[in-house]
Amino acid sequence: MSKYKIIYQKNKQLDSIILDDIQDSSKLPDNIIQIKKLQRDKIELKNIFVRSKELYSLFYELNTMLQANLTLMEAITILKKNKYDHKTSMIIDTFYTSLLNGQYIHKNLQKHEEILGKLTIEFIKIGELNGNIKQAINSITKIMEQTSKNKKRIMKSFSYPIILCLSLFLSIFSIFTFVIPKFESLYSQFDSKLPLSTYYLLQFKSLFDTYFIPFILLIISLSFIFNFYYKKSITFKEKLDRFLLTKVPLISKMFLISNSSNFFFSLSTLLEDKHQFFDSLSNSKTLISNRYLYLKISQIEEDIKNGKNISKAFEDSKLFDDLTIRLINTGEKSNNLTLTLSKIDTIYKEKLNNSLQNFITVFEPTIIAIIASFILWLTIAIFTPIWDMSTIIK
Repeated sequence: MSKYKIIYQKNKQLDSIILDDIQDSSKLPDNIIQIKKLQRDKIELKNIFVRSKELYSLFYELNTMLQANLTLMEAITILKKNKYDHKTSMIIDTFYTSLLNGQYIHKNLQKHEEILGKLTIEFIKIGELNGNIKQAINSITKIMEQTSKNKKRIMKSFSYPIILCLSLFLSIFSIFTFVIPKFESLYSQFDSKLPLSTYYLLQFKSLFDTYFIPFILLIISLSFIFNFYYKKSITFKEKLDRFLLTKVPLISKMFLISNSSNFFFSLSTLLEDKHQFFDSLSNSKTLISNRYLYLKISQIEEDIKNGKNISKAFEDSKLFDDLTIRLINTGEKSNNLTLTLSKIDTIYKEKLNNSLQNFITVFEPTIIAIIASFILWLTIAIFTPIWDMSTIIK
């Protein structure tokens, strides 16, 4: 779906809005100066819901004060006195200025879309138009909390295996730098054939001495190149995201479930706030960080727009299991998608917990087994010649 930036004159000043459709003249502002078609890919990459701790803290505190029946102006005035980072402070100032001047908050927040994400601004827009900004802020906070929890679960599951891998690497580095050289000089005194395990250990030590620094430099260089292309090349990002989502055992399933959980939670939250399904679908996909999955959801959106049933569009994407499709179909036929999508979100939360547990169950013992095997090999390689020293001396 193409997007257009409309630049127009209002109150003798230039202003701009972004529209999906310019065919409907009722949506166009007066005094248009320029209509500029935006590149779809660039827009999509910027519409990712920001998971900043500062931003979450801002909306959490704002929601807490609103739930305590403070007015929005009173809450924002209190927040202005707190210390936040520069970008978050700019957002608070925009809230304050808009309220002070009687302007729409969501329009002034559009200049912060890269920080806030499209979904946040859309919530605030609907809240303002419906006269229920309190509910909008509450929904934003719930979605931020959900995405933050999922991210923390994944990071927690990965943290221990990462620590084990780093420990293994540091152990190998220390052993080959400080331990093996002392035994190497001892072995060189004996004019005899060393055990095979010891021979391979010394060969590995030789490779380590020769290629360790070039290997580290290569890894760093490849990381920079990889990061550069991932940010700059849409094609590269899509191919890599597709690989991560479909080809990596355990991890692919985990990423799909995590993104799907965020997506269905946002979708059900928007529907609970009485948003239209199609608009809710379009806004919820901005939570998806994986490019390949984002395009799949965009295709679902396009299919529904072209008249396909909701359940059929989800089924044709081949992303979701039979239970999810059946629940969507039930909700569609019973005209109660809000409830069924809430149930789907609950199911995906449970799936995410199970997926993370399966990952820990498989990965951690594997790493421990590798470390144990390395230690066993090292012990045999180092001490076998010593145990056979009498033979070597003779």
